[in-house]
Amino acid sequence: MITVQPQAMRPAAASPGRIAPPRAGILGVGAALSVLFLYGYIASIGAYAVTVGGIFCGIVALASLRRIKLNAVALYLFVAFLILPLLVGFFAIILHAELAPPSSQFLQSFGLWVVSLSLVVLGFLSTRPVLVAAPFLINVVIVVIACLQVIGVRVFNTYIGFELVQPLIGFDIFKSYLNIFNNAEARAIGTYYEASMCGRVIVTLAVIDYMINRKLARNVALILIGLVTTQSLGLLALAAVLGAVIVGVSARELVLIVVASTLAVPAGQIFLSQRFTAQSFQSSDSSNYRRVVAPINTMGYSLAHYPLGLPIGAEENLAIETGYFQDTGEVKITNGLYQFIMLFGLLGILSLAYALILLFGFQIGGEREYAAIVIYVLLSTAASGSPLLIESSLLIYYFVVACRYGRARRIAEQAARR
Repeated sequence: MITVQPQAMRPAAASPGRIAPPRAGILGVGAALSVLFLYGYIASIGAYAVTVGGIFCGIVALASLRRIKLNAVALYLFVAFLILPLLVGFFAIILHAELAPPSSQFLQSFGLWVVSLSLVVLGFLSTRPVLVAAPFLINVVIVVIACLQVIGVRVFNTYIGFELVQPLIGFDIFKSYLNIFNNAEARAIGTYYEASMCGRVIVTLAVIDYMINRKLARNVALILIGLVTTQSLGLLALAAVLGAVIVGVSARELVLIVVASTLAVPAGQIFLSQRFTAQSFQSSDSSNYRRVVAPINTMGYSLAHYPLGLPIGAEENLAIETGYFQDTGEVKITNGLYQFIMLFGLLGILSLAYALILLFGFQIGGEREYAAIVIYVLLSTAASGSPLLIESSLLIYYFVVACRYGRARRIAEQAARR
């Protein structure tokens, strides 16, 4: 099993001894496979798709409960974010509120929220958490598949790279919004449902490996290859911001970051010029419009009519009521931060403000690992379709645990140099 030793999880070490590297075991290997096949489709239960990552969420949660160290602030926030949506949903259904979802839909969505929130909290509280085994190796596999997809289409005019992962995905990727078929500019999706998710996983695994092994060059190389193959602006933004916060200031690392930036900036400028145009924020066919512009009116309506939060599970009703569905053709908003604000109302806005204050405090105080966690949670939630996605929360869990391990290791190394 891959665990982080309890002494390695404390804010400060009593002695400057070395921290043993995580041990590989069945849970660690399972965690690695759960990332590789995160959205691997297994079956459907009603409208809910059971995935490999979804199954492993339960395994990780149970394993993390073996030993936890309670924290009053974390517990208060956990209870608050459980009780509020439960009360809002309960009274909305009882009082037959206009946008109230059916009770079955509310219970299913609330259950997903409980799992998502529990995973993130356990990532902070568990002293025997699960850490991904061999993150660099898993990342290499993902990047190789991404290269196979792009090179296959653009050089050999074959879709074998996409055909290999089709069985993992619960829809026909060749007849979808991915626009893969007969597209010489098709973007790599790895083993996932879209290019942006592939990019997010590549950055996540790169940071996890850096936290554990302190190997920067090899992870920068994977990120650069991932940038070229996925053309994901999310990957570029996440890697740039996390890199600025996490990476140390040694001469070697500084030179490496400068070189990587020199290589990444031209590619990023091409992506920006192609996708961040005025038209992309005005056309209903554009993901920029659907994720950034169109939800603003919907979010304003939700805050005005449901200041304490929209009942969980009512997102589709809201999309129809506000015209978002008619405008974009999507049944719900696919920006997780917007959804979070709508689901938790004023508490959601206060929570985001508090997160930004924490980010500033951590950065000023030299707690770069905790600052990275805040950044990752915010950016990955915005990039995900919903804060209710338990697979996304599983990635957050792995990221949090790796950052905790990296922080403990850094503190021990600093103590040893004194």
